[in-house]
Amino acid sequence: MTLGSSIILQGSATGGVTPYKSISWTPATGLVGATTLTPTFTGAAAGDFTYTLKVIDAEDTTAEDSILITVSEKTTVGLLKWGPDFAGGGYQLLVEYSKTVDKATAERLTAYRVSGTETLPVSAVLGAMERPSPWCSPA
Repeated sequence: MTLGSSIILQGSATGGVTPYKSISWTPATGLVGATTLTPTFTGAAAGDFTYTLKVIDAEDTTAEDSILITVSEKTTVGLLKWGPDFAGGGYQLLVEYSKTVDKATAERLTAYRVSGTETLPVSAVLGAMERPSPWCSPA
């Protein structure tokens, strides 16, 4: 998930003797609703965060499980520009990202609509992920 976004954790409790005496996520930091099965986590900082769900039933039997959440900085396109002589006389659309990304991430993050003809493009803008022709993908 990316920095600043939120997810709902999907805990569940089955078995044991109901009613359950206690439902808790630890640590509670970064969670809203830490005493419910479905708290909301907001990634306020980049890093790995482990949360443990602990359920205690009516006979004081305890069950636990954990989840690891990885929060990364959001990557955005900082600049689109035309590059010279791509593949022997064509054009190349150059993309600068807000941080270093690998090819798979770049392809997942962006789609560009290119205006003009295949031999004489005149502009490029970020577009929706639907890819009507012609579209360019990052190299």
